[in-house]
Amino acid sequence: MTVRTRLAPSPTSANLSLHLGNVRTGLFAYLYAKKHNGVFYLRIEDSDAARNVPGCASGMLDDLNWLGITPDEGWGTTNQPRAPYTQSDRAPEYKKVIDHLLEKGLAYKCVCSSEYLNQLRESALAKNPKNPWKYPGICRNLKTDPDKGYVVRFKTDTVGETVVDDMIFGRVVFPHKENYDWVIARSDGSAMYNLAVVADDIFHGTTVCIRGKDHLANTPMQISVYKALGANLPQFAHLPMVNSPDGKKVSKRDNDSGMPTNVKEFRSLGYAPSAIVNYIARLSWAHGDKEIFSKNELIELFDLTVCKRSDGRFDMNKLMATQYSHMKTANLMSDDEYTAGVMPFLADRGLGEVCARRVSSVIDLVRQRTKTFIEAATDLDPILRNDIVIDKLAEEKFLSNDARQKMQELGKFLGSINDWTEMSLRSTTNEWLAKTNLTMKDVSQSVRVSTIGKTSGPELFQTMVAIGKDKTIERLSR
Repeated sequence: MTVRTRLAPSPTSANLSLHLGNVRTGLFAYLYAKKHNGVFYLRIEDSDAARNVPGCASGMLDDLNWLGITPDEGWGTTNQPRAPYTQSDRAPEYKKVIDHLLEKGLAYKCVCSSEYLNQLRESALAKNPKNPWKYPGICRNLKTDPDKGYVVRFKTDTVGETVVDDMIFGRVVFPHKENYDWVIARSDGSAMYNLAVVADDIFHGTTVCIRGKDHLANTPMQISVYKALGANLPQFAHLPMVNSPDGKKVSKRDNDSGMPTNVKEFRSLGYAPSAIVNYIARLSWAHGDKEIFSKNELIELFDLTVCKRSDGRFDMNKLMATQYSHMKTANLMSDDEYTAGVMPFLADRGLGEVCARRVSSVIDLVRQRTKTFIEAATDLDPILRNDIVIDKLAEEKFLSNDARQKMQELGKFLGSINDWTEMSLRSTTNEWLAKTNLTMKDVSQSVRVSTIGKTSGPELFQTMVAIGKDKTIERLSR
């Protein structure tokens, strides 16, 4: 049987982006499917029309593709053998399932008003605040068959237990004495989540259901629906939560920790997709003491059964360390990937017309010193730009009249170089220094400010090579 995993987010994010929790779920579902030569698909749970945000589903798919967690099939892809992949388009199928359960006597219509149930709940809580109220099955044996003004409830067992053999948390037992007849269809006929998700997973052939542990409590209800429909159960794997640095659950609607909480925020800060994937994988899973992984290594080594049970605490410093490893290591991020990553930030600086080949030719200059694509774009800017802007404070400090004259002299002296390489630049500059009775320490900052407009940047002679002979001499001579 082909392994089939899925990510099924709700398109309710105002920033049109995947929340960190969804990223981790999608990543683990992707890794598990790839490890077992299976299929990872995307489904959109958009049944809550009031909260759906236009464009959010497209934004989330864009995030997945940017991260390299690309769905094999599903919503928004060109491969849709089991369409539809949206809950809003599956309402007729949910009705069939609900009608089937009613016909089999496995569900029933409930005419209790919400006002009446609230009164019962308040009365019960007044008597015993520590005893959670649950629906007592008032309409289980209703003699009439209402045609409107009802919800549909699932008949649950009140004797025995449901055992969830979770791939991460192991054997989890839910006593049926805690059960109540829960609602599977609202008064307007629309399906509730725990009914719809089971119908969807059966229809789409999900074999391994990977999700956050906050869904573990829903699992017994969903298993009862699987059994009522005579369907095979998938395997379940409930992942620990992703928490902020202060240990609180990361919410997609509010976040007091100050850390980014969705993919677009990380993208805007210049993080690399491979680094985010690496770090989030390590947030809930480990392979010995190894910290840094390529995506292929993650697929090869990934094992759901060794995932941690404790919640992961997001650490921005550890993410940055992972980020730096990917930025500086060609085996983790190719030149083409690096170039693609830095190009948008060069465009933000007005360098959108620079060709990718030119950018690729100079990225070795910045690989070892920059930790984000924003930092890389900042260092590459004066190398790629025709006309640089000189920092005023640096100009005042390092480009006095005397220094300016020396830079003009150096520019003329370097004009004799035919082979514009780092070695020839060093030797010719040293020759000029000897003639003028100066040291490199005397002029290095003046040269740097003249050529890149600021006092810090990549190695000086390598930078001059990257800028090119004509531009370097022009900047020194002016």
